[in-house]
Amino acid sequence: MKIATVFAAVILAGGIVTAPAFALDKTDAFVAAAAQANMSEIALSQLALQKSQNPRIRRFAQHMIDDHTKAGTKLAVVARQEHLTLPDAPDTEHAAKLADLTARTADFDRAYVDTMVADHVAAVALFSDFADTGKDLYLKKFAQNTLPTLSAHKATITALQKKM
Repeated sequence: MKIATVFAAVILAGGIVTAPAFALDKTDAFVAAAAQANMSEIALSQLALQKSQNPRIRRFAQHMIDDHTKAGTKLAVVARQEHLTLPDAPDTEHAAKLADLTARTADFDRAYVDTMVADHVAAVALFSDFADTGKDLYLKKFAQNTLPTLSAHKATITALQKKM
């Protein structure tokens, strides 16, 4: 239904879109967003290890570094196999998040946790959508396999947020 709506909107706008082009655009968008999310989670969590004194936050941050490094490695393998290019630097949005958290002092822990909650809500939505509707079978499998870990991260950080 979503694809039909997109096709109708493009046709009404005078454009032509083919299914493979649409699938490729969604695949490229997923790969870029997943890679950006991984890079951001690692960088923000490395910062948390430097700035936070809270043992629960430090444990969570190390867990993020470990899990997102593994996910990033798996994504790179699949992307290379599918001849897709991963971004090698943070985009403007993710760089701004890092800059904001770097500048924080007394409220760092709260800001880090709030950022992790928001980022994991977005990541779960991104991976769920691609796991359900992605066209590239290898990336779809990657999304399906990674989703339980992201969901667990979301549950853990949401619980931590409620305790603050």
